[in-house]
Amino acid sequence: MRVGPPGPGDLAAVRGIYLEAFPEWERTGFDKLLDYLERGDAELLCLYDEGVAGMAYTIFDSDVLFILYLAVSEGLRGMGLGSKALELVISRYPGRVAFL
Repeated sequence: MRVGPPGPGDLAAVRGIYLEAFPEWERTGFDKLLDYLERGDAELLCLYDEGVAGMAYTIFDSDVLFILYLAVSEGLRGMGLGSKALELVISRYPGRVAFL
């Protein structure tokens, strides 16, 4: 598994995972999440495992990492991918305290 920004054509899959994983009352509008990326302190990540397996959305500064959303595709849940994804996401931000 690897974690990185969505590649060309992967944004639709990331959006689909986001919509299936979180109930409406827990979600921020997906387009609004994309708008927040322009501030430079947020990152949308794609979890890859033989294709798009999940997504994460983070907000960070020099000391702190907030993982606002972390989800694995419904058909891939229960195989430990979420735990591995969490480790990989946190490792992208060395020296920061992570909060879920």
